[in-house]
Amino acid sequence: MSGSAASAVLTLNYPKVNFTDHVSLLKIAGQWKIVSKVFYANRRDAGEEAIKGTLENRSRPVEPRKIIGNVYYVGTNLISSFLITTPAGHILLDTGHTQMLPQVEANIEELGFKPQDVKLLPNSLAHFDHCGGFAEFKQETGATVVATQADGELMARGGKDDFAWGDDLAYKPVKPDRIISDGESVELGGACLTAHLTLGHTKGCKSWSIRVEDNGRPYDVVFVCGLTVSTYKLTNNEKYPNIVEDARTSLRKFRAMHADVMLAPHGFYFDYEAKAARQKPESPNPFVDPTELGRHVDEMEKDLNDALQAQERQRGALSAHTSLRGRKVR
Repeated sequence: MSGSAASAVLTLNYPKVNFTDHVSLLKIAGQWKIVSKVFYANRRDAGEEAIKGTLENRSRPVEPRKIIGNVYYVGTNLISSFLITTPAGHILLDTGHTQMLPQVEANIEELGFKPQDVKLLPNSLAHFDHCGGFAEFKQETGATVVATQADGELMARGGKDDFAWGDDLAYKPVKPDRIISDGESVELGGACLTAHLTLGHTKGCKSWSIRVEDNGRPYDVVFVCGLTVSTYKLTNNEKYPNIVEDARTSLRKFRAMHADVMLAPHGFYFDYEAKAARQKPESPNPFVDPTELGRHVDEMEKDLNDALQAQERQRGALSAHTSLRGRKVR
């Protein structure tokens, strides 16, 4: 860009909605700064083909691998699934959607483990791309499904009547076998996985923490539930009135947590593919980064604040426009 002023239009395409940011920029002290931003969200009819295309893009096979200690990645390029192994059986955190489940099971077997040995099936959030395969996997293995109350209710409805997506992104219903509360733990074979309610992305979104040992050293691993709420309606949301308050509470919780290793339901949140490419024997583990959780929280807080300000400006502009239209011109 040349000159000292510019404008840009940024779009983010989801199967059912298109988000558009109109931003104005000024060059200040040699750096471009966003000085105003207007946010729009337009729903559209996605259809099965659009959803299928999105899933295919996010579900390309990748090589399964050990992350650290007894924690393994068995997901795809952009949708995570984690296997935590123990002598008494295994824990599988998220299955992905139904079409992805065979790849997850194949990844587990490639690492030398058996899907049938999975005993616990906790989830991070009750969206189809993370727990859509739960019903089928539970039927195959008899694993105990663990969820929070709110996410458990959404899972039992098969994702229907979601506060953001309605019935658009449904999946085969599954009823949790165990409802877990904030700070409660599930244990298996010496592994202790603790739940932390980090609401916002769903009304029952939960993050998990576990301490593992690798080469004689302990590491704190945190599985972050999605913190993104900027794509939702944040102002006057009748179906989730306290979404902003919940999101801010979740951010504060994370600021009080320590993580040597930060993992998440989507690989791009923790730069999975780049770290996997750098992971070599006898070299420092690229997944170990005690500063990453703090940086991620900073990014998510800025994302929340920017979206909230943009939506409030848009609401104010629409209100002013409506008021002007209602005036009589003399």
